[in-house]
Amino acid sequence: MVEVVNRNCKGVFTIELAMILIFISSVFALQANYLVSLSRKSALDRASYSAVSIVSERKQLYSDEGGLCESNGIVSKCPNDIDTLFSIVSSTLTRTISNFDEAELGFVVEEYIPLNNTFQFTRKSRGDVNGCNFPSLAQGETMSLSPITSKNRKLPLYQVSICYHTSFNVIGATELTPFHLVSSSFSFARF
Repeated sequence: MVEVVNRNCKGVFTIELAMILIFISSVFALQANYLVSLSRKSALDRASYSAVSIVSERKQLYSDEGGLCESNGIVSKCPNDIDTLFSIVSSTLTRTISNFDEAELGFVVEEYIPLNNTFQFTRKSRGDVNGCNFPSLAQGETMSLSPITSKNRKLPLYQVSICYHTSFNVIGATELTPFHLVSSSFSFARF
């Protein structure tokens, strides 16, 4: 009778060990997914903050009074400026993210210029922005975010949002759904 119980226990132990090993490997896979996502998210945060800093320093860099797509009355510079900014962000992310693919990058630049009782809103995008839930300056109480200068006027606000479609998602890999990392930074113009 004792031998029969011992043989049955060996099978139970093997099954329990397999279940515990599957659970532990799942925890490690989730942690690896989290660490890679956090690393990529921090790279996107740094890139969006740098890009919005470039845009918000328009007076010092471009000698104009704001107006992202209207620099000294020249509207035709807008596509070149947006392409240059996209190129800067793309090259930054190429250096900071291993296996970076520019085709998976989405990029949106927004400008909110408060006028007397209205506002002017400009939104320009580059790359793949499908599936990205970008926050927008056009939503909500944006006018209250703009500080008032000593000349009693409100400053323009700029926002740069970056989205990167990544395939490394252990949980979503079974569903074959892409994982979108989104980062947004905003700043006001400095005059």
